[in-house]
Amino acid sequence: VTGVQTCAIPISAGTAAGESKQTILQHPREQDDMGQSMFGVAVFAFFSLLLVSIVIALVAPQLVHTVTENGVRRLLMSLLVGFFVVFATPIVALLVGATVIGLPLAGLIMLVWFLTLTISGPMFAYYLGRIIMQKRTRQPILIMLVGAVVLLLSYFVPIANLFTLLAAAVIGSGMVALEITKRYKKPQYRVK
Repeated sequence: VTGVQTCAIPISAGTAAGESKQTILQHPREQDDMGQSMFGVAVFAFFSLLLVSIVIALVAPQLVHTVTENGVRRLLMSLLVGFFVVFATPIVALLVGATVIGLPLAGLIMLVWFLTLTISGPMFAYYLGRIIMQKRTRQPILIMLVGAVVLLLSYFVPIANLFTLLAAAVIGSGMVALEITKRYKKPQYRVK
């Protein structure tokens, strides 16, 4: 980085004018350290998200398979519902919170929204695994592993990663929301 500064200094007998030049060099070691740090963060993110996906498949394999069935059978509906969940839910929470008395409810809405987005990635990874593996295997861990690796590797491709992240958030949250609405039962408002 080079900078040039011109200045005039008054002296009692006259004026002296001149130019000073300053050059600041970045050490190649600093650039290498930053690249290594970014690589370390990327590797950490890859393996931690892979671990979360596999643990979800280990803990609830049937639930994950059932949720992703919504994407397999009703992709367009998952996309539409997911779009609403991802983009409209924060707006609804903001409107509810604007009433001031609705702030706790807005906080609850945002918590559910955050949890839905958090789980949308592993659900979309399993969905991708089902598409890639088709009917070759019924092992949920292997399906999740294949889908998660493909999804996580796509996050490292510039520009494509934005579309992949958006698809994972929208379709994944849409599949989750469809499953929640399918399992929801209307409450009974009578006490026995």
